[in-house]
Amino acid sequence: MRRRGRIRWLGLMCVVVVTVAVSWAFAGTASASTPVSGVLSRSGDFNGDGYDDIIAFKDGQISVALSVGTLVGQQNFGAPTVWYTGSVDEIPVVADVNYDGLDDVILIQAYSAPIGTVRVLLSHVANFVESPSWAASLPAGLLINPSDSRIVAEAGDFNGDHRADLAVFVLAGTQYSGRVRVALSTGYGFTTPTYWNNAMAYTAEAPEVGDFNGDGRDDIALFVRGQDGYVYVYPSTGTSFGGQAMWQNRFSLGDEFPAVGDFNGDGRDDIVNFTRGDTADVWVALSTGTSFGPSSLWQGYFCARGEVPGVGDFNGDGRDDVITWSSQSQGSTVGAAFAVSQSNSFGVITVWPNAFPNAVLFAGISYWIYW
Repeated sequence: MRRRGRIRWLGLMCVVVVTVAVSWAFAGTASASTPVSGVLSRSGDFNGDGYDDIIAFKDGQISVALSVGTLVGQQNFGAPTVWYTGSVDEIPVVADVNYDGLDDVILIQAYSAPIGTVRVLLSHVANFVESPSWAASLPAGLLINPSDSRIVAEAGDFNGDHRADLAVFVLAGTQYSGRVRVALSTGYGFTTPTYWNNAMAYTAEAPEVGDFNGDGRDDIALFVRGQDGYVYVYPSTGTSFGGQAMWQNRFSLGDEFPAVGDFNGDGRDDIVNFTRGDTADVWVALSTGTSFGPSSLWQGYFCARGEVPGVGDFNGDGRDDVITWSSQSQGSTVGAAFAVSQSNSFGVITVWPNAFPNAVLFAGISYWIYW
């Protein structure tokens, strides 16, 4: 997704891409009871300075660490500060819903009744403030149906008006499996959701949002993963997601983590894959506008073993960078490592010291969690 005006987790792109659960925990945290598969989203620019920042959710608080834009030495992010205090027990999605140049937080209720309610916390440069008009525009049960047993929620500019819209992919459930519901942003609320595709993503497939053909509307890339590793793209027409086309035939196998970003700065979103584990390679396939080219190794030994990766343009150069949250936490805190895009590779890895509390959910990362 192109972020001129800062659209896009959870995804989360931004998307945050996360899945529905009544009882849930996040992989890579101390509270995770079982391993979960994952797909990636990205962070957001919450103060409008052109640099993506870091956002974290923990114990009813939302904290933000602002990027200083350099990503060198120890001076890459400021100290995290609390931007919102209150109940936060929903799926968080990061996006600029009102096109003011500041990324906001969208909270979608999928864990308890009333299922499908939506709250929006608008960024005010130094804090988030809840805006009631957004919740009133999208009543319970429309974006998410109580019969949906597995969903992925994402944000993107699907009709090209520069405002972030919402999409929910129903991966499993009843008669809605495979369908995609979209609620468009009006700038002060969301429209009633409509179906933009009736047979797209199922089970463990990973849908991701991005403008892959550079037409100004966000499309969907579907990562089949598993043994096949196919990647299909469904282009947005402005009112629906069109027919699928295979853009890559072997990318992100097994339980590897795919993500989306514009890594060479050409205005088209590309795809990245984190193998994790002991190899910890990072592969990128660049978009040509009609397909993804051959994948090439952009970084070795980044996001190893159980570390969790993410994507964002943290230095504001128009090329997306990669981040990984360190599994080597010190006591109750956790740090991160970054690698800046050089257009054909990711550069020297820079470490950000431990600053955030451990066992939190960081934007830039999103998860599938099962109901």
